[in-house]
Amino acid sequence: MTAEGLMAFSIAWEYALGSRIGATMQNSAGRKKLKCKHCEGKGLVKQGDKKVKCQRCGGTGYKS
Repeated sequence: MTAEGLMAFSIAWEYALGSRIGATMQNSAGRKKLKCKHCEGKGLVKQGDKKVKCQRCGGTGYKS
């Protein structure tokens, strides 16, 4: 392999690794999702004898 080919390969390799590392860091950079305390993270709340979707979190179980 020539010096030019080796340089091009190393630049491409760094770019591939950098884009992969950047994607994982970006996904975990946000705040951790907190469970809704109203429905205890289940998304459903008891109303009498029925179970209805939690209105605080919209049924997701996570605090919005």
